[in-house]
This record gives sequence, C-alpha cells and structure tokens, in this order.
Amino acid sequence: MSWTYAAGGGMARNPYMAVWIEDPTGAFVKTLALYHRANGDNWLDSLSNWYDSSGGTDTTTSGTVPAGSYTATWDGSDASGQQAKQGSYYVCVESAVEHGSESLVRQQVDFGSTPANTTLTAAGSISAAAVAYTV
Repeated sequence: MSWTYAAGGGMARNPYMAVWIEDPTGAFVKTLALYHRANGDNWLDSLSNWYDSSGGTDTTTSGTVPAGSYTATWDGSDASGQQAKQGSYYVCVESAVEHGSESLVRQQVDFGSTPANTTLTAAGSISAAAVAYTV
C-alpha cells in the first residue's frame, strides 16, 4: 500500500494519518499505519473515520510526518493476529490537520488468489494511493 499526502499552502502542520483495513461490511480489521502525537494527544479523534471504525485502538504509532509519499504493508492478519480470508476489503487512508482539512480515501480492493495492482481514487490532500497485492 502506498499513498502521497500533499500539504496545503502556508504554514501547514504535519498531518495526522491513519491507514487501515475494513471487511466488506465496513467492520474494522486492522490498523496498518498511524501517525499522530504519541504523548498528550488531544486530536487523535480528528481522524474521525479511523477512530469510529477502530474505536481509537492505537496499535502502530509513529509521530506525525511532513507531506510526502509513504508505504504500509498488510500481512493479511486481523487485529487479533488471525489470518483474514481472501476476498474483498476496504483499504482506507485518512489524513487530518489540526484546525484544518480532512481527507479520506476508502475503496474496495480484492485480495484473492492472483496478484493485482489497484490505483485508488485520490481525495483532498491524499493526492495518490495504490495497492500492490502479491500472493
């Protein structure tokens, strides 16, 4: 999974970002990446879609990062470590800036028995996103 966050103009703060997987019904499967302030964080719930889906479970934390291109890997497991079944899942990428804009890319991707590359539809400050699936 790869994505690019393109900052707005001016004195833009580093965004909070979350990347996660949901099953076909929209139920949370696993957080793949989470970028936010690790201590004294009063803004984590500004990643409202991730927060609502995951319940705010902070499993993979890194500090905020500037605009740029990033990657995350899904090993096919769910949040409890069990292997997920092959099939369609939602890949979600969300960004939020304190007192600023929010962006969400959420698209269904097939994780089946054959490799595939899927370009996700960009939205807001998430200017590009893609999934490269290998078996």
